[in-house]
Amino acid sequence: MKKLAFLLTLILLTFMPIACDNSNETSDNEAPLYIEGVVSEINRLGFSFTIEIDEESYNHLSGSVIVRISMSNTFKYYRVKEGDYIRVGYDGVEMESYPVQINASSFEILEN
Repeated sequence: MKKLAFLLTLILLTFMPIACDNSNETSDNEAPLYIEGVVSEINRLGFSFTIEIDEESYNHLSGSVIVRISMSNTFKYYRVKEGDYIRVGYDGVEMESYPVQINASSFEILEN
């Protein structure tokens, strides 16, 4: 019984580094993804805003996108107004909802 427990522990410890591998994450060398659009709605309590994107520019996204802002971007967030044209950088993760939701890693106001 002790040999079996030892063998199972050895197998588990052998494959654990493979299971914890994070090689699928984006590396620093990859270009960040971004979208551009016009702010149509702002949710000040939820730290998010909705943008309408140009459907021709982004073949897999269309229409409205909810952009969720991290706490590190809150100062810039309060300068966003409805009608602003902005560029939002994100990590490529898109939540399957309607409208699609993304977490912004950065954003800048291009036009007021």
